[in-house]
Amino acid sequence: MNSTPVLSVIVADEYSSDNLELILRKLNPAAHPDLEIILCSSNLEIGSSKFIQFPNVRFLTASPQTRIPYLCKDGIRASRAGKVALLTGHMIPEDDWVDCALQLDVDKEVVGWGGAILTSGRKNALEIAIYLLRYARFSSKRASGIVQEIAADNAVYLKSEILRYESLLDQGFWEPTFHERFHGAGKQLGFEPALAVMYRNQYRPMEFIRQRYEHGNSNGRTRGSAMSVPEKIARILAFPVVSTVVVAKSLFAADKSNLERGWVLSLVWLQIFSIFWCLGEARGYLQSIFGIPEPEKPMN
Repeated sequence: MNSTPVLSVIVADEYSSDNLELILRKLNPAAHPDLEIILCSSNLEIGSSKFIQFPNVRFLTASPQTRIPYLCKDGIRASRAGKVALLTGHMIPEDDWVDCALQLDVDKEVVGWGGAILTSGRKNALEIAIYLLRYARFSSKRASGIVQEIAADNAVYLKSEILRYESLLDQGFWEPTFHERFHGAGKQLGFEPALAVMYRNQYRPMEFIRQRYEHGNSNGRTRGSAMSVPEKIARILAFPVVSTVVVAKSLFAADKSNLERGWVLSLVWLQIFSIFWCLGEARGYLQSIFGIPEPEKPMN
């Protein structure tokens, strides 16, 4: 692929390799030669996949257990298009996803568009719990337009606006922090329900628990750097209340009619995930108080 692609699609694979064949089938690289698809994964078997034989599909090798923000960072920096679309390996694009992503107008004003994240309909308590916790507020019932927040698990960004914050990108593409920077610079984010994916979980319980803990820890470090010591201590002491509030907000945001039966069984998992996020965040505040350096991330 010699010409500059019109869109780079970055697929970040964290414990989701079983979904990748279906994702690539939906993206259909043969039918979209002006598309660049970058698979970021630590699963070396993907590099020998039949899909890698397409000239517009590339494989980026990551260190074992590399988290999604770092996979996205590597993909963004390796991408060649001016627009970058991000997908995690747990998101299955709808048939018209590529066409919709190409039509979205990302510019210097609206620098990112997020899309709808749908449930798979599977009566799986673990999958429902993760959906409630992370994606319920991004359902297809949300109206199209300018919004405060989108999920980078299914989004299209103007690459140049991300690269304005190179030092921040060194720490991984943590979208809440980038979105704060965008808003602070007077930029906007949009939501388009037609850019739809289906959430199909491949995490096992301990894999997602570890992910929640590590993401919470990173959040505590980042937010703690801008807080006074008394504020950090107050956040640490409040974590039992915060974990309950997280569960309540997730349930409030959920369109439970789309989850069918079985969503009540997910409440235990939901509480566990929230507790581990808050434990990680509390540890991040403590590390910020005592000036404990962040562990060095693996180079990919």
